Amino acid sequence: MEWYLNFIWLGHGCRGVQAASKEYFGKDASELSVAECACLIGITNNPSMYDPQYHPEANRKRTATILYEMLDQGYLTQSEYDEAAAEELVFTFGTAGSEGEDSIASDPTEWFTDAVIEDVIADLMELKDIDYKTAETLLLNAGYKIYTTMDRTVQDIIDDVYSTTDNIPSGYVRSATQDLQSSIVVMDPYTGDIRGLSGGIGRKEGSRLLNLATQSQRSPGSTIKPIASYSICLDRGLVMPYTVFDDSDFTKLGGINWLPNNDDFSNSGSVTLRSALQHSINTIAAQLVDMITPRASFNQLVNRLGFTSLVDDSAGGYSDVGYAAMSLGQLTNGVTVREMCQAYTPFCNEGIFTSARTYSRIEDASGALVYENVPETNVALSKRTAYYMTEMLNNAVNHGTGWLAKFDNMAVAGKTGGSSGWKDRWFIGYTPYLLGAVWTGYKMPETMGSSNPATGMWKQVMQRVHAALGYSDASFKTPDDMVRVTVCCDTGLLATEACEHDIRGDRTMTLYMEPNELPSTVCQAHVFVDICSDTYHLFNEEMCPEECRRTVSVLDTSKYEGRITLPPWFPDGHYPRKSSWDNYYNAFAAYWEKQRDKYSSASAYQTDYDRALSTLRASYDASDPSPLGAVPYVLSELTPCTLHDTDPISGWHIAPVGNFLIDPSTGFYYDRENDILIEPVTGWTVDWRTGYLINPETGEYTNMSGRVVTVHPERYTEDKYSRPNGYEPATIPDTETAPDENSETDTDTDTPSGGGIGEDEDKPDTETGSEGETEEPVPSEAPEETPPPSSSSDLFWRGN
Repeated sequence: MEWYLNFIWLGHGCRGVQAASKEYFGKDASELSVAECACLIGITNNPSMYDPQYHPEANRKRTATILYEMLDQGYLTQSEYDEAAAEELVFTFGTAGSEGEDSIASDPTEWFTDAVIEDVIADLMELKDIDYKTAETLLLNAGYKIYTTMDRTVQDIIDDVYSTTDNIPSGYVRSATQDLQSSIVVMDPYTGDIRGLSGGIGRKEGSRLLNLATQSQRSPGSTIKPIASYSICLDRGLVMPYTVFDDSDFTKLGGINWLPNNDDFSNSGSVTLRSALQHSINTIAAQLVDMITPRASFNQLVNRLGFTSLVDDSAGGYSDVGYAAMSLGQLTNGVTVREMCQAYTPFCNEGIFTSARTYSRIEDASGALVYENVPETNVALSKRTAYYMTEMLNNAVNHGTGWLAKFDNMAVAGKTGGSSGWKDRWFIGYTPYLLGAVWTGYKMPETMGSSNPATGMWKQVMQRVHAALGYSDASFKTPDDMVRVTVCCDTGLLATEACEHDIRGDRTMTLYMEPNELPSTVCQAHVFVDICSDTYHLFNEEMCPEECRRTVSVLDTSKYEGRITLPPWFPDGHYPRKSSWDNYYNAFAAYWEKQRDKYSSASAYQTDYDRALSTLRASYDASDPSPLGAVPYVLSELTPCTLHDTDPISGWHIAPVGNFLIDPSTGFYYDRENDILIEPVTGWTVDWRTGYLINPETGEYTNMSGRVVTVHPERYTEDKYSRPNGYEPATIPDTETAPDENSETDTDTDTPSGGGIGEDEDKPDTETGSEGETEEPVPSEAPEETPPPSSSSDLFWRGN
């Protein structure tokens, strides 16, 4: 009978006697008189026919009939009947308590209220083993009292920030068809109480709409990294914040033949775990997942961190148990903002996961407890791991991708995220007091660019909330049982002064460690050496100027037997042998393949490609790895500086390759054996007289840009460049063939035969040389061909 009275339809949008009592008489059902109760019961027979507003006479007669039956059946005494029959009923029809304003029922419910309704319905379904519709009816008509977790101050600030799209930070790519949206959840990570939320930006047009904070599933991008890879590896003791990884094209995973690109398609080489999280390096996240397997990551999210939206259906072809899903957040369906927010609670609360809740208890109309909503908790991580993650996420805000979230007088830790194609942008951050998660994007997924307005939205809300609640000057807590220590990032041992002055920079990290983790020995692998600051190779006592001397430390791998991350030019893992040329070339080719689309023509691309390849090969032959962007930091790889070798005859420096002399004014190489001048990038001969380069395959003259030019050699009265002192000019044989005076001008396709300037026919009739001289109009005769340089020189290399 109780269920029936709470469910029955009584017109005017009312289900149940409590709703009808409020609608018709403006009071609680417990305050109704006998006559008023009879009036409501009379409606049940036919709500349309006996509606007291539209059919008052029919309702009055029905009410009188019910009162008589109650007297006849002994439910009323004669005096009670007489009093009830004489009572004049006063109806409010939904206006009671409005004081001249519109009824509250006509206003859309708040986003928070919508979330509470859905949470209560879900809990009633499980508690009473009923379906959704029945639970919804029970909630709306049973007269329940529901105690929410909302903090009105927090919610009002959220509502103000989310009232208009004008508050979204600029910089994102605007859609032609839809406005950018955002949602937020702010919670107390220690209790699980959601203090405020918003399911969208702008005016809410209705009740119980799609809530983008609690119901919409989107790809979390890099915000998944802390919970699915970093924290798990730290918790298992596989890594420390100072553990070094190799971010390079040479990196290989053990469980899959795949490695993601970083956002900017670049690599950073040797990086610590802390730095990898600071800059959100994708390759490191993939390596971490590889260490524990994607299955372990998936199980942690589902079993320990409260995710219900992940997919594990390999038979159906859809599964989130994969590298891209667990390392980059490319999930099948995505996750909600609420799920992501609660997943970060272990970092805030010493490793304890606490599920988010919108209400704490349900009571019935009499105040009796119906259901107490106790948050689910579990120990997801150790205190140690929670501290390390907070320290690293704090560093990511202070010095990394989350820098826009910083605000005064408050420690902030957090992580940015973006899905493939920049269709979703996230920021999840926390202070010692509150945790908040923000998503931004378009309802219909569409690129929004690399700008991250989620970080700005988070800051707008959280900075105002902390000020309003009086939170300030707080730092994150360090566990009492941990000890402060400085370690070497390369060995993990106690750091020395040498570790701090590594050739790459400071290789130490100061952090707190548990007593049983403290290293017991001092790093011996770092040793001091003197290098030449011009070349970063060993200082040459005989040749290098004293002012170039610099003392740094490098790694002597013979003094340490543990793991040291190998530099990029040691992909096979063997010290001290240098990598094979194939490894160099493969990395080079992969890089240049990515550059191809940046060029407007194939010829321009090929020119730059050939020049870069020639430089790389020459440097490889000289044992110089610098073209790969790396500094040689292993002692066995350091060779004596050769830049400052000086030729005793001329005083010119000796080049590090080919035993050539370096012209101090131009940087050209002088080949003493063949008496030719060489441009070192292309390896082409420089004509002594004109200063132009000579194509070794065609004999054509080109300028430094590679464009073919036509010259008139007999007009030059003296050489443009001189040989070094002590070296005589080459003897020209008397039998040399003179140029054919009737030959046509050999130029590129832009130059008409028989005249012009040799580059663009619509330019003035002058040609600017490498030193800016103006050349006279070019005659029709072709220039005398100069022999190409000797192919025996080890400066030159073609092919792969």
